[in-house]
Parts: sequence; C-alpha cells; structure tokens
Amino acid sequence: MPEAVEERRKMYRSPLAITATVIAALIVGGSIFILSDDDASDPGEELCWSLVSSESSEDSGPLTKCGEALESAMTGRPAGEDAPRTTDRHSVEEVRMTERVISAYTESETTVVPEAIRKNLGNALSHYSSDVSDILQVDVDYSDEDFPTEPNNLSVSVADLSDFIFKLGADSDVFDVVYESQFNIISRQIDTLTRRDFTATPSGATDRPLGLMRQFGRATGILHRIAEKESFTDTEKYGFPRLRNALDERIEKVGVSRKHWRVQNLYRAAEESFLDWS
Repeated sequence: MPEAVEERRKMYRSPLAITATVIAALIVGGSIFILSDDDASDPGEELCWSLVSSESSEDSGPLTKCGEALESAMTGRPAGEDAPRTTDRHSVEEVRMTERVISAYTESETTVVPEAIRKNLGNALSHYSSDVSDILQVDVDYSDEDFPTEPNNLSVSVADLSDFIFKLGADSDVFDVVYESQFNIISRQIDTLTRRDFTATPSGATDRPLGLMRQFGRATGILHRIAEKESFTDTEKYGFPRLRNALDERIEKVGVSRKHWRVQNLYRAAEESFLDWS
C-alpha cells in the first residue's frame, strides 16, 4: 500500500479514536451525560459572589442574580433603576463596595467583566456620574485621599476607572450608558457659560472657561480612546466633533460669533486637550 494513502488513513482514524474514548468515558450506567454551558464553571461567577457575599445571605446562583445583588450593593437602589439627574449621594458602605468592584475587575489585564453583569455594573457606575466626571476631567490622582471626588469621595485612579469602563465597553450598550452620563454632565457645564465667558479678556490668576475647556477635552479624549480600543468608529458620537457641536450651540444661544478670538482660543484649548488624552 502506498505510504501516502496509509498516512491519510492514520489522520482520519485518530480523531475517531479520540471521539470514541470521550464517549466511553461519559457513559455511566448506560447513560450519556452531556455538559452544557450552564454546567461549566464560570471564572467570573466566583469573583462576583465573593464581592457581594458580605452584603447578602446568598453566595451562589445564576450570575445574573449576582449582578443584580452587586448593583444594589453599589447604589442602594433596586437593580436596573435609572440614576437620578441630580447629584446622587451614597452611603460609605456603597462607595467602598464600588471601589472594591472596580479594583477587583481591574486587578489584572486578563480579568474580564462577565457579559451577564456588565449592564448591572454600567448602570451602577452611572449613579456615580459626578464622581466619575471629577476623575475623568481633572488631572489629579483621585486614588489619593487628599483629593476627594464630589459628592461621594470615590477613591479610584483614572487608570483603573478607564480600564473598568473599557471592560464594561465590551457591550456597546453598556459603554453608551457610561458615555452618555458623562456627556450629559459636560452639556450641563457648557450651559453655564455666558456671553462674557466667550468674549471677555481673562484677568487674574484663574480662567474658568479655559479650565473647563481643558477638562471637557480631557474627559472626552479619554472616553474616545476607550471607544477606539473597542473599535467604535462613530466619530460624530464619540469624537471631538460632538463636543465642538455642543459648544457651537451654546455660543449661538448667547449670541457670539464663532470667529471671535476668544472663542477660537477656547476651542483650540479643548481640542488640544482632547488630542492629548485620546
């Protein structure tokens, strides 16, 4: 028999032999047990329940239930409840739980947020939108207790927060919950700017409008970088154009020309900050 034919027969026989061995191992008392996805252990499940077990009498069950329990422990509200538009204040226990969750899921690059709980954790993070805004907008280390976020003193670094949002962002809908909660804050801040802010020559040691532009650029730049890592390519939604359009609407409302030198300087500061962080 030609050697090539014999080699092909060996190649086809090997998988059949392996399959027969596996089936024989699964036959117990004349029955075949088929392992389903539900029977397989989920590495994310153990981590989730380990975080919530101190807050709940439950320590096992479907991962979706763990996500709901974890969200409630972070927000003090029923799982799935929308965050209020006003600043949301939380108990010390809820804040510390949120810090533990972010720390646990950003401890290593290989740690993932399981799909079943991403929505819960994204919604929970939206209840801390003001604190998250501080961390994304202001260039200080908020993991240092000397720099408290408002109003909940959330001690998390921008690196860990970015990593956490990135891992939640494996679900585009969840990323949008976080992104929109942050852009809503930026929009409200833009609405506080007056005609004078867009036209007056700055005086003194501080320039609030200029500082805000840099903060807007930083926050949107960080979120844009995460969006790019997730391969979200809608620049009108996640890029600088959205910030510029929001500013355009405000200066039109207060009756200022976009060509005014002060407006141009403010726009340039926002864009440079965006590019620095994106």
